Amino acid sequence: MTSLQRQKLRLILTGAAAVVVLAVLLTWNIWRRPTEDPEARAFTTSLEGQDWRNMPRGEREDMRRQWERLRPETRRAVINSLVQKEIDKFREESAKLTPEERTARINDAIQKMRERRRDVKDEDRQRLRERVNSEDGKAMVKEVLNVYQTGFTARERAQLDPLVHEMLYHAEQTFGK
Repeated sequence: MTSLQRQKLRLILTGAAAVVVLAVLLTWNIWRRPTEDPEARAFTTSLEGQDWRNMPRGEREDMRRQWERLRPETRRAVINSLVQKEIDKFREESAKLTPEERTARINDAIQKMRERRRDVKDEDRQRLRERVNSEDGKAMVKEVLNVYQTGFTARERAQLDPLVHEMLYHAEQTFGK
């Protein structure tokens, strides 16, 4: 074997080895489970089961400060996790109901939302408007609506659309455009 042939063989073997290494790395990245962000899991766990309407204002402010310290990726993970849990809860509860009962529950939720909108004080309305119109608030709304579009089936969205439309109307009336 001449030196030119040895050099050509070495080049081919080096290229093949590089391809094998890249293939192994790619396969490993595809098959490994993505690690869950412990910060997102801890924050999500602290939020689960909270009754926001009855939570003292100081606790809500503490949660908001914690939220603001989270990285954007962690916030998205928390939103997705919480919305997915709500979707699962909705599916579990709605499986036990007749279509008429589901419609009645949605209508009750719409009515309660309208009552709450009437009860919002002007100072709270302004504070909420500022929060929702911030970049972070817009990103959160966008993420939630995205999960709504992708997380629910077409039939579920058809059932929930009146409630979602009322929520959007409520947001427009409360927070402005």
